[in-house]
Amino acid sequence: MAMDFPASPTNGQVFVSGGITYTWNGYAWVGGIAGGADAPSDGNEYVRVNGAWRMVKQTLLPASGTSIDVAVPSWASMVDINGAVFCATASTMNMQISMDGTTFIATGYGIAHPYQVGTPGTFGAVALTPNQTAFILTLNGDAPTIPLVFQTKMNVARDVTTQQIVHKTYSNTYNNAQQFTTGWATGNVIPASGLRVAALRFLTNGATFAPTGQIHCRWL
Repeated sequence: MAMDFPASPTNGQVFVSGGITYTWNGYAWVGGIAGGADAPSDGNEYVRVNGAWRMVKQTLLPASGTSIDVAVPSWASMVDINGAVFCATASTMNMQISMDGTTFIATGYGIAHPYQVGTPGTFGAVALTPNQTAFILTLNGDAPTIPLVFQTKMNVARDVTTQQIVHKTYSNTYNNAQQFTTGWATGNVIPASGLRVAALRFLTNGATFAPTGQIHCRWL
């Protein structure tokens, strides 16, 4: 059935038909659920799923300290992370997981990270190393004005058979000894209990975060 929208609407004008509220945004009528509340105004991105708002992208601003935590939404099965973090002194970026939202696993991470340094044609690899304290997100960077940049993908729900939480990271850092360093890191951890990751912790190797860095988590 065709709807008889008002002619010559003004920006923000509301029209209700069939239980749906439509709002004119200056270009088109945009529909939503009648009487539905607006998404939270917290700087994050939301989509409406089954009548409820679901946060799909979250921004973290590590501006002090040596770590920052984020809760994992209960519905998520994967996370896609993009970070550009500044540290006051030389540092790597790492990540730990918590299955209960409080206690972060500090051992048992298996990691491997082939890498390419700034010198053309130079390539190296580090074999899988078990029982580490965290996932590696970047190699070492020692320039406070150049960010540690990384992209990470990881499952936050683990299969009942394989039991593993697996991550993959691509990163770029600057080191005065090697210039720019590109790294590819992979790893896995098998938590003792729990089928879902409840929280993530992003941490340095002891250096303090400097202002203006950002970490974006897209929940999938």
